[in-house]
Amino acid sequence: MPTLRTSLFVGALFASTVLAQSPCFDVNLGTDLNLGDDSCSTALPLGFTFTYNGVPYTTVTVCSNGYIWLGSGTIADWSPTQAELLTGAPRICPLWMDFNPGAIGSGHVFANTPTPTTFTATWNNVYTFNTTSAGSMQITLDSSNSVKVTYGTLGPASTAQGGFTIIGASPGGGAVANPVSLATRPVTVLGTSNWADVLTTAAGTPAPYSNVKMQWAATNPGYVISDVTCTPNSLPGPAHVDVLGAGCPTLPALNAGDDTTHLVTLPFSFPHSAGAVTQVIIASNGFLTLGPSIAAGSGCCSGVVTGTTGLLAGPPRISPFWTDLNESTGTGGNGEVYTGIEAGSGAFVVTWYGVGEFGVTPVVSNSFQAALYPNGDFALRYGPVSVSSAGHTVLAGYSHGNGAVDPGASDLSAIAAPTVSTIYETFTTTALPDLTGLNFLFISSGSSYVVVPGAGGAYSSPTLPLSLLNAAAPNNVPALGTTLTMDLSGISASPQGNVALLFIGFSELNPGVDLGAPLGAPGCTAFFLPGPNDMNFLNFTFGAPTTSFSVAVPNNTALIGAVGIAEAVSDDTSANAFGWKFSNGLRLTVGL
Repeated sequence: MPTLRTSLFVGALFASTVLAQSPCFDVNLGTDLNLGDDSCSTALPLGFTFTYNGVPYTTVTVCSNGYIWLGSGTIADWSPTQAELLTGAPRICPLWMDFNPGAIGSGHVFANTPTPTTFTATWNNVYTFNTTSAGSMQITLDSSNSVKVTYGTLGPASTAQGGFTIIGASPGGGAVANPVSLATRPVTVLGTSNWADVLTTAAGTPAPYSNVKMQWAATNPGYVISDVTCTPNSLPGPAHVDVLGAGCPTLPALNAGDDTTHLVTLPFSFPHSAGAVTQVIIASNGFLTLGPSIAAGSGCCSGVVTGTTGLLAGPPRISPFWTDLNESTGTGGNGEVYTGIEAGSGAFVVTWYGVGEFGVTPVVSNSFQAALYPNGDFALRYGPVSVSSAGHTVLAGYSHGNGAVDPGASDLSAIAAPTVSTIYETFTTTALPDLTGLNFLFISSGSSYVVVPGAGGAYSSPTLPLSLLNAAAPNNVPALGTTLTMDLSGISASPQGNVALLFIGFSELNPGVDLGAPLGAPGCTAFFLPGPNDMNFLNFTFGAPTTSFSVAVPNNTALIGAVGIAEAVSDDTSANAFGWKFSNGLRLTVGL
């Protein structure tokens, strides 16, 4: 079903949680320049004449890496050096460093002419290259030829930028070096408009001017650089989202990926004719081997009966659905492999949940299980399974391996309780699997098993954690005048997972409160204390695995610094006595 979305944001509720303040940033950011990594805008009209070093300019060019060219410029250099500052075209650098506004989740660069005599450029919550750490700053030029620079929280230096960050200005064209330190202000730049505060900034270290506002008052040709006091005397930081804790406890995931194997210790000794085992190797490709032997490998890229790594020659192997599966994010990738103890039976259950077939798009998910019982029995259980036309062979069955005799293929959907030491069926595109919804119990009988169709329990989807995250989209943070989208995943399949509720509260519980005693949801955590101004959103999901909530943030400067705590719940009567799953929390801080 299509993703459901709801959008409404009552700004007055956020406003009630913060004091009105006079921000040091001009929060009217203007036009998004849509700059990518290492890019510059076209020449932008100032609307007035700005004179620098005796030369009048009526246009500027804004670059992603923290500076503006006076007039036209095309180079967006990501490696700040004083030599380049001195030899290039005329340039003003509020903070020249390796920014990347084109990264997913990063903020953008804006330009505005808030009055007929001022021009403003803003780097709003922009990531440093190859990080998800953001910095914000704003530069304003005016018709008196002065400059104001406002720094919010500054991001770290990139590993690529050579260890330097530069604040300063130069007419270029071979200007003489004029190093200046801004560490102690006011600072007077005499006799020249050319100056640079060259900061040594090791990778991961931000420039030391976070939450500072400066004025560079022109003295023709120099400057007097001094601080500007804001009210209150702290600058609003960028909008951001912080993840709080995790959702309710669920089955451990293997992070299976593509063509991987995972050695897992069983919670009991599993009796087997070849010797009791305490470990199994789980393959992402739909089988497990008994014991720690790696002889079977990962099983890429089809189920195989013969050969040195085939079903017959390898170690004892349980193969619910051995084929070329892919639990990574590559082509055809989908799903995950989970392990856990089954309530009631005590069986150790391996679940391949919603896994895709390598190279096949659109993804067709397969779900199946192998359950190992403490008495030596095991079961194969099938949810929806299929095979594509990609040329992969599926093998379903069991063999004690180690050179077993080939009994020939069986029709598993038609067997009647045979006693076997090896049994299998293979499927290709000409013989599609007819296993969906079937289950088989293998009852230990000496060195063999009695296979009982319809026994051993039916397939059941694992209880997955609810995960609430701000969607991976540019500038997807609670910034003024934008829409924040939060994605909820891990919603249980039908007949559960009919509704999802999102709450935004304003009293954070830190640490969170376990909901075992009050609600019967042990291990689940509440991250906010309910209050009268909380905001609630409802999505009908009907078993869809994901849904999204969109929240519009008003362009109201009184909201800067407001904090809300978002948390979601979804129905699942099998999850706990309360019958609801809880997500992690998100701390939403409103800003620029």
